[in-house]
Amino acid sequence: MLFLVLRITIVRLVFGAAQFDWEATVLTGRTLAFFSISIFAQALIYLISRGFMHSMIQNTACCRAISTTLMIFLGAFFIFVYKTGVESIAFAFSIASVTNFLIMFILLDRKVGGLKKKPLVMTITKIFLASALPHSLYIFL
Repeated sequence: MLFLVLRITIVRLVFGAAQFDWEATVLTGRTLAFFSISIFAQALIYLISRGFMHSMIQNTACCRAISTTLMIFLGAFFIFVYKTGVESIAFAFSIASVTNFLIMFILLDRKVGGLKKKPLVMTITKIFLASALPHSLYIFL
């Protein structure tokens, strides 16, 4: 959530105000916002892939191939059909990362015979609300 709220400040700190004009800063900030959507999925993909061990290497490779194909298709679709900018490639990457995570989570759930989903969903909801509500109040105030 901090990446979403502080994206322009982060871009200014990392790249410097003298090197980037305002339009480049805003475009880079939008791209960072779209990339930040999938940070949780990118982190959890590595965690879930450890659960597969050696028995399902083909399945994880298949999941990666599906998500990469989806990313390329969505990126091309956004660029050539909707005529959007470079930030749409970051959005396509985020969609593909979340899709990869969901497919791997479903496969792991089937492999172990069912995960306890209610505590997991409750924890994720609490974390999301705890991080989203203060920042959304900050934006609107």
